[in-house]
Amino acid sequence: HRRHAGRAPQRSDGLHVFLGYGSRDEALGDRVRSFYWDSAAQAPLVERLARGEVLVNEEVRFRRKDGQPIWVLMSARRVGDGPEAVFEGQIIDITERKTAVEAVAESERRYSELVQEAPDAIISLDLEGRILSLNPAAERISGYTAQEMLGRHFVEVGLLTEESLGKALEEFQRVVSGEERRPFELRIVAKSGASVVLDTHPRLIRR
Repeated sequence: HRRHAGRAPQRSDGLHVFLGYGSRDEALGDRVRSFYWDSAAQAPLVERLARGEVLVNEEVRFRRKDGQPIWVLMSARRVGDGPEAVFEGQIIDITERKTAVEAVAESERRYSELVQEAPDAIISLDLEGRILSLNPAAERISGYTAQEMLGRHFVEVGLLTEESLGKALEEFQRVVSGEERRPFELRIVAKSGASVVLDTHPRLIRR
């Protein structure tokens, strides 16, 4: 699109379509600042353009005519100087992609909350068997803190009893190789010395 500094686009090249206006003439009736979802976000962009900076792939949220938000990837530059200076650039609608990314982030946030609040011990290992994360329930059941276990191989921690050690190593290798495994029992000795039987549900998570 091509727009005069501080005024609505003089040649929108589809901007009016993105924003839900029926025509370029209808879009010209609004000030540029009304297109921005957050008017405060406009000022820094305009200041950068006024200094002669070229904007490349800036994520900006606009407001459609119907009031709905729309995310665009905007590249722009200033052309000319003084009162006749204009902003010239291109926008790409990325609303669907942005919404998908936000949905994934929200899903991960909720999953993290569920893991932290779960009453069962949840521990993640890397492909070598080193402990990557554990939830508060794992700390409570084992008696060990996250600081004492993170980064260490699950065998090195010393929780597993002698009879469970071989089973744990065998199941770990099978899971890492991609096999679907049924739940199985492991016996551990907590830091307090208490014997605890765990019903273990292993699975491989591919990222």
